[in-house]
Amino acid sequence: MKKVIPILLVVLTLTSCSTVLLTGRRQLNLVSDAELNQMSFAAYKELKDSVPLSADKVNSAMVNRVGDNLKAAVEKILVANGAESEIQNFEWEYNMFKVNQVNAFAMPGGKIAVYDGILPKT
Repeated sequence: MKKVIPILLVVLTLTSCSTVLLTGRRQLNLVSDAELNQMSFAAYKELKDSVPLSADKVNSAMVNRVGDNLKAAVEKILVANGAESEIQNFEWEYNMFKVNQVNAFAMPGGKIAVYDGILPKT
């Protein structure tokens, strides 16, 4: 029995691995991409429901331009690597939130948040 558990762990680890599209590196996936996107979309919705968007039209437009450029770059990379089918897994959305903190982050599935507290630092 003591030998069975390590063998099962090795088998489980190897079967849970997938190959990273751009690097060819193997990685352990404990959560599927679909589940990860679902969690990301829910967390982003919660952020939008609880934190006000910035009223700064000029800088919000800049965030949208940068977001559009990121979207185009990601889609170009996916197409170049034969992964066009992955594009449908993205629901791109980028917003600037009224939060006096220096922070910006991207979530799986194309959700991007920028806090307006970062603007004085840029």
